[in-house]
Amino acid sequence: MPRDIICYLRLIVDSLPISLRNSRLLFNLSKNLFKIPDELYNFREKYRSGLIKDLSIFYLKDTKNSLERVSKKTDINSYHLSLIKNLLKNSKSVKVLDIGCGTGYLINHINEYFSSSKLVGIDFNAPSEESTKCNSRNNQIQFIAGDIETSLLNFSDNHFEIVLCTHVLEHLINPEDILFQLRRVVKDKLIIICPLEKEFKWGMNYHVNFFPTKKHFLKFLQSNFNDFFKFKTFQRLGDLMYYESYE
Repeated sequence: MPRDIICYLRLIVDSLPISLRNSRLLFNLSKNLFKIPDELYNFREKYRSGLIKDLSIFYLKDTKNSLERVSKKTDINSYHLSLIKNLLKNSKSVKVLDIGCGTGYLINHINEYFSSSKLVGIDFNAPSEESTKCNSRNNQIQFIAGDIETSLLNFSDNHFEIVLCTHVLEHLINPEDILFQLRRVVKDKLIIICPLEKEFKWGMNYHVNFFPTKKHFLKFLQSNFNDFFKFKTFQRLGDLMYYESYE
């Protein structure tokens, strides 16, 4: 199902009366339609109560808790994809990092904008180079499977001209630490996309961080951060794209 349609459906469901939105009835309907695991109904309550310490178990493939991708290609809506293209199209011979690269779709997408560059994608379930369809255009493309924070520590300060982090921070136990590392390894441009999502009783995802408005998300991004560089925001379909420039 196209990502834009998923975004519309999420906004409609989240606009329902709270008693219906949080109900088991609506959850069961969603479970049958989208084949989501029963664990999701109590996941957020268990996490808040400290009963879940390791989130990685929910991202293992082919287990009872694993989620099928509803948007098969990407979690980024079409508007934000076009913005990324416009922001990056004039960049040449750069190093690019995609944190939480998922299927590798964004690496494929931005591969068209560069030549003679290094593109790196990191994800717990990163694809193999052989499983993607990149026409490299003389680009060096690398996927790294593993823990995001551990992988980031392997890179020096200002290692990448461009860093992208799309639909990732909402999944992490330690988003502040990851944000620090993203700013440490980037040199010129940082792009972050995150859903502006209320914390309902249950959701169709394993999100643990919630930013109901742009104001909440910007407060998180700018807390404990003394160097306020130029930034812009672009909001659509319940998702916020944040662009920070150091050039």
